[in-house]
Amino acid sequence: MDIEKIQAVLDDLLKFEDVYACMVAKQGMEGVVPDKKKFNPKVLGIIETLQNTIDNEFQIIKQYTDYGLEEMSFRLQDFEVHLYVLPGSEIALIAISPSQANRGLVEVTLENARRKLIEIVKE
Repeated sequence: MDIEKIQAVLDDLLKFEDVYACMVAKQGMEGVVPDKKKFNPKVLGIIETLQNTIDNEFQIIKQYTDYGLEEMSFRLQDFEVHLYVLPGSEIALIAISPSQANRGLVEVTLENARRKLIEIVKE
């Protein structure tokens, strides 16, 4: 896994105004997290909680991957947490956006990033 290429994808995502934070994570919270100074300060508490509970989310993901789970979202306060699973792996792109954002645009943006990450992980 090329960490620098993954970091570049995440940095590009953070340029999109409706992506407040993002990371690529594996079970055990191994992964790639951009500098948190680039995150919207409103979501730092959610990021902290995600880092503390990510193993639980991956347990849910594992149970549904046999049924084709590719994406999972849930709302926390005024924010939406998106988990995009990279197929054939226990790796996910995780992003936080405002709940009032244009959901379709956010989903297209995240799916495009997910596709780039799939190619990077294959290398």
